[in-house]
Amino acid sequence: MLSGPLRWAIILIGAAIALNYIDRGAVSVAAPLIKDEFGLTNERYGVIVSSFYWTYVPALALAGWLADKISVRLLMALGVATWALATIGMGFVGTGVAGGITGLLLLRLLMGLGEGVAFPCGSKLIARVPEGARSLANVSLSGGLALGPLIGTLGGGFIMEFWGWREMFIIFGLVTLVWLVPWWLARRGIEEGEGKQEATLDAAVPLAQVLRQPAFWAITLLHLAGTFGLYFIVGWLPLWLVKVRGFSIIDMSLLTSVFYIAQIIGGTAGAWLIDLAIRRGADGSVWRRRMLFGSVFAYVGVDDCLVVGLPILAQHVLNLMSQNEPEVIDPVEAKRHANDRLVSVDPEAGAVHPRSGHGFHED
Repeated sequence: MLSGPLRWAIILIGAAIALNYIDRGAVSVAAPLIKDEFGLTNERYGVIVSSFYWTYVPALALAGWLADKISVRLLMALGVATWALATIGMGFVGTGVAGGITGLLLLRLLMGLGEGVAFPCGSKLIARVPEGARSLANVSLSGGLALGPLIGTLGGGFIMEFWGWREMFIIFGLVTLVWLVPWWLARRGIEEGEGKQEATLDAAVPLAQVLRQPAFWAITLLHLAGTFGLYFIVGWLPLWLVKVRGFSIIDMSLLTSVFYIAQIIGGTAGAWLIDLAIRRGADGSVWRRRMLFGSVFAYVGVDDCLVVGLPILAQHVLNLMSQNEPEVIDPVEAKRHANDRLVSVDPEAGAVHPRSGHGFHED
């Protein structure tokens, strides 16, 4: 069974992942306003958003190595503090305190460096969760992946509507700093997840041995394909809805949130079914493969129906709320890829951001 202290540490990791995605996605939510204020082309906007990954991807590898060498408690705290301060700094870009476009670029680089610690540290703790509870423990990470953009999109939209985009960054960054308090106090659960309370630790598997495993490359390719679709939603959908489709900031936030709600429901339900099967004596690996292949085939078979149906349904809800004339969303542009992420593999394998914005034209 999962102990109370370790469960709390994993919950805090999930909260950090959610904050991670709130902060990194905030620039996309604010994109319609930032783009106008700084006169950015689609290409320059793509470069600024993509710059996050220039430091984030190397930081993942570095943090994974450091997580086995130093305290996860300290490593996570340093990373969170770094990206929180960078997020707060985004609120001062162009005010004289921080430069304009150069400031945006440098702060995105710093944010990527800090956020690289989250998944390696989370994976380190979840590795010692009993198999019968591991899928639901993984939901703390995968749920944070969807909950973070959901909160950031909805909350960010309302903050920008009533205060402004700079205030949104400052509020998000300050909330992230508050997370450091319960994390620093959760020492017992963190050390249990690190295995410090065990008499002997399992020997580390050599990297070369991992790279020789076909399963590693299969799952990496899966993430490469799936994450690319997800980051279209995170990076470009808010801008497209406002600039091309003419939605207000509030309506954009409501409509984009539909995708993240579906992701949360799907991830939680799948994890619950796998854990239930394991507790009843089934082979966990077999069930995970079944769920994986089932989700892939379901995506291929019904994705076009969902892409057409969900946005139209959400559109009618928005029309009823705002009394706008109905407008059908182009299903190709609104396409969403359903992700099932496994924390044991780099979750950002496909996060090479679509940069250029070719074919993305404002009315």
